[in-house]
Formats: sequence, C-alpha cells, structure tokens
Amino acid sequence: MSDAAEFLLFCADLKRLEVTGKKHGIVIEHDNLENFLIATIDTALIAQNVITAAESLGYGGCYIGVYAITRILLAGL
Repeated sequence: MSDAAEFLLFCADLKRLEVTGKKHGIVIEHDNLENFLIATIDTALIAQNVITAAESLGYGGCYIGVYAITRILLAGL
C-alpha cells in the first residue's frame, strides 16, 4: 500500500445516515441486516465502478479486503 500511487478506501457508513436523519427529524434504524447488506452492496458497486473507470484510462487496480488491510496495518506498527 505504501508503494501505491493512490490508495482508495471505500467504507459503508451507516452511522452518518443516522446522524443526518436526526438533523431532519427522521428516525433511521440502521442496525438491521437489510440496511447492512444494502450499504455493503452499494459500497462494492462504487468500488467496482471506480476500478472499471481507472482501467478504461489505462490504470490498474485491485481489491483488498478488510482482513488483509488490518493485517498489513498491524504488521507496520
């Protein structure tokens, strides 16, 4: 990761949705399986589209799962 020209991290942030809802007086229940799956799938789709766009411009990319990232970060500590 440290040798990469760019390193993009895509995260599903359901807490942010809850906070935004509260600001507008809307209660958003984000602690259920359906919302978790939707957020995870949406995050994977945007990551896939970014990789596709990068490859169409001649760049490369690869996916690294959270388990691998955690191991890499802990090894560096």
